[in-house]
Amino acid sequence: MIRVNAIRRRKRMLTDNAEHKDGEVELAAISNACRRIAPTWPLDQSIAVNPWWEFRDQGYGETAQHLQHIAAVDGFAAPEFYLDAYSRGEISDWAIARAAERLQAASGNTDPAPFFLQSLKNQGKRDHLALFSGQVDKFRDNHYMRWQEEIVHQISQFCAAHFQSLRPMLGKSSAREKKSLYAHWLEVSRVDYGLSIVLSAPKLRPLFRELPDSADALIQFVVAELNLSPDDVEDFALACLYDVHGWASWVAYRQWQTHTATGDDYYSADVESAEMRELLAIRMAWEWLVFTYVKRYDNGLCALASEAWRKQWRQRKGKENDTETVRAEEVWGLALELEYQKRLEQKLPKVATEKQEPTKTWMQAVFCIDVRSEVIRRALEQQHDGIETKGFAGFFGVPLAYQPKGSALVRSQTPGLLSPALRVEEWLTQQELHARLTRLNNKARLQTWSSAAPAAFSMVESMGLIYGPKLLKGEVLSNSVNDLSHVQNWQIIAESDELDVQALTDVAEAVLQAMSFKNFAPLVLLVGHGSESRNNLQASALDCGACCGQTGEVNSRVLAQILNHPKVRAELPKRGIDIPEETRFVPALHNTTTDDIRLLDTLKLQDLPMPLEDVLAGARSIAQRERLTRFEPAKAALPQKEQDGLLRKRGRDWSQQRPEWGLVNNAAFIIAPRSWTRHVNLEGRSFLHDYCEAKDPDKKVLTLLMTAPMIVTHWINMQYNMSVCEPLKFGSGNKVLHNAVGGSIGVFEGNGGDLRIGLARQSVFDGEKWLHTPQRLTVVIAAEQDSIADVVAEHKVLQQLIDNDWLHILQWQIGQPLMRFYKGEWQQNIEN
Repeated sequence: MIRVNAIRRRKRMLTDNAEHKDGEVELAAISNACRRIAPTWPLDQSIAVNPWWEFRDQGYGETAQHLQHIAAVDGFAAPEFYLDAYSRGEISDWAIARAAERLQAASGNTDPAPFFLQSLKNQGKRDHLALFSGQVDKFRDNHYMRWQEEIVHQISQFCAAHFQSLRPMLGKSSAREKKSLYAHWLEVSRVDYGLSIVLSAPKLRPLFRELPDSADALIQFVVAELNLSPDDVEDFALACLYDVHGWASWVAYRQWQTHTATGDDYYSADVESAEMRELLAIRMAWEWLVFTYVKRYDNGLCALASEAWRKQWRQRKGKENDTETVRAEEVWGLALELEYQKRLEQKLPKVATEKQEPTKTWMQAVFCIDVRSEVIRRALEQQHDGIETKGFAGFFGVPLAYQPKGSALVRSQTPGLLSPALRVEEWLTQQELHARLTRLNNKARLQTWSSAAPAAFSMVESMGLIYGPKLLKGEVLSNSVNDLSHVQNWQIIAESDELDVQALTDVAEAVLQAMSFKNFAPLVLLVGHGSESRNNLQASALDCGACCGQTGEVNSRVLAQILNHPKVRAELPKRGIDIPEETRFVPALHNTTTDDIRLLDTLKLQDLPMPLEDVLAGARSIAQRERLTRFEPAKAALPQKEQDGLLRKRGRDWSQQRPEWGLVNNAAFIIAPRSWTRHVNLEGRSFLHDYCEAKDPDKKVLTLLMTAPMIVTHWINMQYNMSVCEPLKFGSGNKVLHNAVGGSIGVFEGNGGDLRIGLARQSVFDGEKWLHTPQRLTVVIAAEQDSIADVVAEHKVLQQLIDNDWLHILQWQIGQPLMRFYKGEWQQNIEN
């Protein structure tokens, strides 16, 4: 009874304290920490994200330094990476000196190159702030389960159960109550006897009864009990969130989706998620549990851990101000980027002054800006001078969601920064619809049978012989709902009404203006892209990010239908767009695993300069050889037929860990006319978007490109960078060990630990070396300096990214050196 009364008195005190001014300050610091987590998208809608997106208001180097100290995460490559690059001549003394000068990094009275070389070599293991549970682990006997590991495991397993749709850990009454994340965790933990056994802490479970019932009260309770100073609260909260960063990212995604659905600014939720605060409360509760347990039952251990823990927090400001090692990393990182920019500039001016265009264009092909498209575009253009290619965002400017006829499933086909404005369905005859519904119903019955525990064995016993061959071919329970049918007619709906001709013409006009067409060839391919793999939980990460991790097939089909619509074609001349009557837009799909380009429309073309099949086959062969030369040089000497067979087999191989290399080694985004880069080998490292400033007098297209595709490419670049620089926190580990969580929420590496985000190690590492070079995105724009500066001045997010060193903006004019834009000033980027 005494214990119960004490708990009640403590809870009343917490309620009173919640109204205290100090409590308001603490909660403000908590809110700041909760806003610093970027979202991660689910497996079936995988898009790349900059995991430090919510730190863009700070300098990149400052963020790297701070988070290394708070959470032991790195924003630059390991010293060995830069030292190896230096030994190979990929980083020169000139670049080191130039980087040091730009960063105003002091090197004493010595030359910058030897000084920063020695600084990098001397860099040892850096200290970081450990949570109290981590300090206890340092002093605890090794044969005990680590507190911090088990805490992360317990929270992670709980979150997986909580966020999956069925929520089986809740009883029916609790499920109806829709308990909050913290309340649910508290309910489950108070009756969990296993934690005490696993942690060899027999008196642990009763402590859960002493925890406050609300997240806000718990947070203030822990701040008071651990005697955290106001200056420490935000960093302590951030350290707690980074300990379960994967699940924090998932919670941020849920908040992002809620926010974008309202039509608000999609660059930042800027509204703290209540769910994030509850996740933080769970992690903070564990710090109190460990502190209280050792204080009551192992006072000696508590004294040792407490002294070490408080000492590091007292010393943290001084260590953060010791910037020598961080400055060394930052200098080397910028030096690597300057070397790349120097090589890029050596290519671009020559191409710009030797501009060549085909005399008569008979085919145009519009590709996604994806770096994989750069290779196949060059290969296609080599087939004939009359072939022209263009780069455009892979959703083709049509922000749609696709709902297969007869299904309740609706999937987004737009970039993560946007919400779909349109919904599309196929036009099906009654016979076609009946056949689809029958197929889906049979599939659902089979899926229910196979997933029911008692019936699963009988299903295998009775159907094994029938489904054995299909199993080997990877066809059992393939998701036919996601398999796009090959109908040619689409119903395009905004809200609840089908779009009329004027609305369709609006879409066509906007897209064609953004594509910067000067004229139209008889044949215009709209080439979406998708990957091919088996047994790959992260397969959607290899598809089109602009289509929210889907292939671009739906978007290319729908746009082709709009642009071929006779009434739309009749309206367009009234808006200054004249498309020849002979021009036909044809949807196509680029298989990025095999480099096949497949037409998605029945097509009979006559009087072409060469057979289209030969053109596509020739381009495929060139692209295949180039990719193998770059990534697997030992196989580049194989005969072409064997190369083709190798890549096709890779896409169908269940055991293949690397069906393709995705966007690895991406480095630049070039916004310019294709004629300026047509004859340049950009090595599959550049995103390419066509842009003609002369056709954009009001800068609407330039504004769109800098506020949408440029943000997307930055996210992609940062995801790849961070998967190399900090694979333990921002990479998803070994693909072989992946297990799906909650259907499509994400993956565990093995059966536990935190939710893993980012790229698998196999996506950036070939077993011997990193295939992605971590460097911030270089954006090259062919536009007037005033135009670029005006767009930046109108958008705070661009000012943050540029002025805080998250990416580089370079202006390109024919015959002129690249000019760098930084903090409102222009200067020559690479001085002679």
